[in-house]
Amino acid sequence: MKAIYNIEVYNEMYEIYPENTYVAENPDHIITEDSESGYQFFSKTAETAICNSAGGKSNII
Repeated sequence: MKAIYNIEVYNEMYEIYPENTYVAENPDHIITEDSESGYQFFSKTAETAICNSAGGKSNII
């Protein structure tokens, strides 16, 4: 059996959010939706911010 894969490669940068979107440059706290990839990323890369997991999107108010 021969498998065929359709692989798309994106090599362009494009704007996702409008220019007037507020982005905190040095946040004190970061809350992620879950304790998986988002939490793991920010807890390792945030230099001084405290990172917490909300334990699911329904727990974010």
